[in-house]
Amino acid sequence: MKKFKMRWPELGLEVTCNGIAANGAALDTLLANLPIKTIQGHEMVGGWMLRDRSVHLKKQPFAIAPSDLSEEAMQDAPVGRISLLFPQGSNTEVLAKYDACVDTRTYVPIAQVQDSDLDVLKKVGKLQWKSATRTKEVYVVEFLEVE
Repeated sequence: MKKFKMRWPELGLEVTCNGIAANGAALDTLLANLPIKTIQGHEMVGGWMLRDRSVHLKKQPFAIAPSDLSEEAMQDAPVGRISLLFPQGSNTEVLAKYDACVDTRTYVPIAQVQDSDLDVLKKVGKLQWKSATRTKEVYVVEFLEVE
């Protein structure tokens, strides 16, 4: 099973993400570009999702036709789902659902946070929400290979 980690160095927290059956080629593209570092964001309207808007794919561009990707609405996805939004060329967005969502837009699912790390993901989500709406800390998220 293919895996990667999401780590927030300022928080001393990390989660392991396991690849899912859908969109294996999309996951492979993300993995080929590791390590990746970007600013952690938060979805502001659709629900409890971490959102990374500027994920640069510097080593291997995303060259999969949209018709070759399966999608799911985030409101229907399980908590812990890791999905891509608008993957194309050298950029994508990554979303991590950590609690309930009302977002009916569709995303490209690639991974699932392992069950034992769901509480950590939720903690990061709540801290990022607090930062986005009140305290304005800047958190970095790192996408890393699992050793």
